[in-house]
Amino acid sequence: MKLLAIAFILFGIVPASYATELPRASEIIEIEGQFVFTDGSSFFIFKKDHSFSSGPLELSGREITGTWELRDDRLFVIRGKWTWINGLSARDDYREMQIAVYRPQSVETVKSLSYVAVLENVKVYKCYFVVEELSKVSKASN
Repeated sequence: MKLLAIAFILFGIVPASYATELPRASEIIEIEGQFVFTDGSSFFIFKKDHSFSSGPLELSGREITGTWELRDDRLFVIRGKWTWINGLSARDDYREMQIAVYRPQSVETVKSLSYVAVLENVKVYKCYFVVEELSKVSKASN
């Protein structure tokens, strides 16, 4: 009986540790047409046509609309206009943000991603990411 319990524990735990890895963000974009993740207060969407959008999960917060390019296998360079939903914002606030997005650890489909954007039944990836750089740019460089 002890041997059976040990076998159950080993075969129940070990396969989970060898689960297949999820693809990189850039591969998910190619396969699914978009890659979405959140930081708990905002969502970030990278689309296959190289458009980028970000906005608040709640009723107010920062919004970014622009484009993205991939610098290497995980560094995304985003150029876009920054505004504020349900608040004051500068008229011409354009920025470049570099985000390192690491391989997702899991994924879930959420019924509604945001109160302010119509984003329903969206696959949201759980991943570690780092804003490597953020700088103001002119509209012409967008």
